[in-house]
Amino acid sequence: MSCLYLKKILQDEENITQLKNELVKAHCAANYWKALHKKAIGREILLKEEIETLKAKLRLREKQLFGKKSEKSSRSPLQTCKKPKKRGQQKSSKGHGRRDYLHLPVVNEYLDIPENQKICPRCNKPYRDTGLVASSKVIEVNVSAHVRHIHRKCLKRSCNCTDRPKTITAPVYKIIPKGILGNSIWAHILMEKFGNGIPLHRILHSLSTINLPLASGTIIEGFHHLKDKMAPIYEAIRRKSISETNWHIDETGWRVFEDIEEKKGYKWWLWVFKSTSAVVYILDPTRSSKVLDKYFSPQPSGIINCDRYKAYIAFGKRNEGILLAFCWAHVRRDFLKIAQTYPQYEKWAMEWIEVLGKIFHINKCRLLTKKRSFYDKKLHIAIQALWEKKNQQLKNLNQKIKK
Repeated sequence: MSCLYLKKILQDEENITQLKNELVKAHCAANYWKALHKKAIGREILLKEEIETLKAKLRLREKQLFGKKSEKSSRSPLQTCKKPKKRGQQKSSKGHGRRDYLHLPVVNEYLDIPENQKICPRCNKPYRDTGLVASSKVIEVNVSAHVRHIHRKCLKRSCNCTDRPKTITAPVYKIIPKGILGNSIWAHILMEKFGNGIPLHRILHSLSTINLPLASGTIIEGFHHLKDKMAPIYEAIRRKSISETNWHIDETGWRVFEDIEEKKGYKWWLWVFKSTSAVVYILDPTRSSKVLDKYFSPQPSGIINCDRYKAYIAFGKRNEGILLAFCWAHVRRDFLKIAQTYPQYEKWAMEWIEVLGKIFHINKCRLLTKKRSFYDKKLHIAIQALWEKKNQQLKNLNQKIKK
């Protein structure tokens, strides 16, 4: 073997080694760029998800600011084909008839013709009296304030019983014994404020138009006196509510401009407890489950219809006898929010809204009709179909996740 041949073999081996090194470097560079590309794709996916989330939030805020507040669905194509109804009572509907006012007292009023109108204006001859009258009815309201000047009879003791008072007087029945305002005024103010929801300053302005100016401080002080008298009635209503087994409970913010220790701001919470035969309102500084603990007895038992606020969930965990029935309207609201904020899921969300709408309709018919058992079965079938639809969609989703 010649030296030239050996030299060529050595050069080839060096070239091969160099090529191998270059190949390793190329593989490393390829892996490096692949890793960077994978990270870039990951970042792109995250950015796209973030953009979609921000777009969804933007659509939600625009809907909250400028959209309709009603949650009613728009008309279906079948409804839009129908001719819209005219406003007012429909021809096919049964009317309520004329109202009668036979329960009102009647005040007879006799009107005479003025003297200058009893003669003919052309010939000055008098009109002849026929003995007939033309009658008509007018409903009036006469509201006026007056002062009851009460004269109470006094009697003096004629016996020697020292444990009895020397003189007695006829009693005056007033809800606030030493107050100057009578029961009718307090009944009017309570009905206007708490029955009709009219603010106190408007009630006082209305009373001032009938020459009865009252100071707001007098009325507020009277409310404090009436509170103690109303407490037994309130407690009886609360006991009646607690004795039942089904309550609809909700809470809403309510501003109370009173400074109390360990509380910032003026936002309180107005709670409502509605049972079959009683409604109880509680104004409390907090929104915690302690309000529920105070309201119910130590071991409550029954069903609470509520939203998914955590206070109800915590209360249900502490009391085994309580069953929480979450509000269907809130579930429907979740699907509406998805349809409004995520267009790619709008069709899916609207399908669920239609399913819930059918359930709402069946339940409304169940409550209004006498065929309760028929609609009970229909409602059971609809809820069973909803449950199966939910399970099938979850199964399909799990299979997609596994893939």
